[in-house]
Amino acid sequence: PYFYVYSLDGDEVKVSLHAGDGEAEFIPDPSVYTIDEDGNWTGTSAEDGAERVYSPDGKLLSLTREDRTERYSYDEDGELSASDVTEGDTRTVSEYSEGRLVHSDIYIDGVIQTSRTYNEDGSMEEIRYRDGVKKSLILFDSDGLRIRRVENFR
Repeated sequence: PYFYVYSLDGDEVKVSLHAGDGEAEFIPDPSVYTIDEDGNWTGTSAEDGAERVYSPDGKLLSLTREDRTERYSYDEDGELSASDVTEGDTRTVSEYSEGRLVHSDIYIDGVIQTSRTYNEDGSMEEIRYRDGVKKSLILFDSDGLRIRRVENFR
């Protein structure tokens, strides 16, 4: 779906909003949005109280609600390339390639706890940390459930 809004000088602004892929999940009321100098739309939803920021082409850039903040980045083709989600003292930083999750790191109080790399065959490598120091490497099968190998670091 599309919605159209006209700026104060009469220029038409068209934003395309689609469900999924880090994009809008609803059609916002344009009257509650402001447009910054970069053309980004910012507004707070009356439905859930979340502040959302959209790029001029309708991509969700950030969502802030209570103690949760989500930030999204996109590549030159408009595909999701990174996300950064903070909730309380936990932060998850993820990287995507061609729409597929390829890596994520989980931090608690700024100290890395888990680092995951997702391979093209669906298998996953997980490194677990304690107090920021590598403790173990776990290799999972492509189903993500069965462990193929565990290495412990001293």
